[in-house]
Amino acid sequence: MRATLSLAGRTRHPVLPPIAHRIGGFGGPEGLAAWIQEHHVTALVDATHPFARIMPFNAAEAARETGIPLLALTRPAWTPEEGDHWTEVAGHAEAAAAIGTRRKRVFLTVGRLETGAYAAVPQHFYVVRSIDPVGEPKPLPNAIWLTARGPFTVEDEHA
Repeated sequence: MRATLSLAGRTRHPVLPPIAHRIGGFGGPEGLAAWIQEHHVTALVDATHPFARIMPFNAAEAARETGIPLLALTRPAWTPEEGDHWTEVAGHAEAAAAIGTRRKRVFLTVGRLETGAYAAVPQHFYVVRSIDPVGEPKPLPNAIWLTARGPFTVEDEHA
């Protein structure tokens, strides 16, 4: 049995696996279903990033449409621990608003494509970590931009 890994193409220079792979979208569930049929795929594994909002639904629909089995791998959700203070929000715009108006130091690891939502609250000082550099002009005027690729050790996180 052989496998093909599909990467969305969000990361400019991904670490490529030692197996067959492709980069880029499929064009929705119909495009994925067509790709599955064209390549004689017999099973589909959805191991998308937890922030992937559309692909898990596309994978489920394409598997249903083509009749192949689907295995969805999900990371366990973070759960609050004693001493934590969580504010749950539905998305980046709500997260930016939840930061509030009083100046704060904010650590963002949301990905370069999501940093623009935080431009609505530019008074804060941001430390932004992303895999790829954020393009110019930077969406946040008061920030340090760290480019790094995980996995990270505890020591990396402290640094």
